[in-house]
Amino acid sequence: MRRLCHSAILLLTAQMFLCGGCNNGNTENSLWQQIKDMGNEKSELSIRVEQLEQENQRLGRQVKILEAIDPNERLAVMDTLEKIAITSRSGFYDKDNNGSKETLVVYLETTDSVGDRIKAAGRAEIQLWNLEAKESQSGLLKEWIIEPSELRTSWAGTLMTDYYRFTFPAEDIAAPDAASLTIKVKFTDYFSGRIFQDQRAIK
Repeated sequence: MRRLCHSAILLLTAQMFLCGGCNNGNTENSLWQQIKDMGNEKSELSIRVEQLEQENQRLGRQVKILEAIDPNERLAVMDTLEKIAITSRSGFYDKDNNGSKETLVVYLETTDSVGDRIKAAGRAEIQLWNLEAKESQSGLLKEWIIEPSELRTSWAGTLMTDYYRFTFPAEDIAAPDAASLTIKVKFTDYFSGRIFQDQRAIK
């Protein structure tokens, strides 16, 4: 009986020792992994710092170049917005061929100081008016605001010209064929701060 107990104690001790060794191994592996992860993070940070330093040097060179150019001379040679125009293609369209003009499309040309089309950055306010409305009615039928982020994706064109193209649903506009409606556009140029306006009668 004593031999059996002694053997059991020895076996239990051996198991505890082996388990302790396993835990130490896991701990060492965990520490090595942490060291490895820290090394990787340090390498990534070093790369990021180097990239930022290169970017800072590039921006510094740009600043020096701009400082060497006369501001008035730089502005004089840059394309600037001089005029906007709603084109004759603007109007109501039957996009789904169901016999009802349910879509309003507005084509807006933006022209620079030498008469070329220019993709100007800014904000557009577009209004649809019924100028023949009675005094008891509101002449303003619809209004849309085109923010700069949307404006930049609205640029389109053909072989002949370029323009901004805006499409709006118009199913709820009463009888667009019954009267001549008017589109008004106010364009705020974010480069110069100037505001340009135009209007056009459509059907």
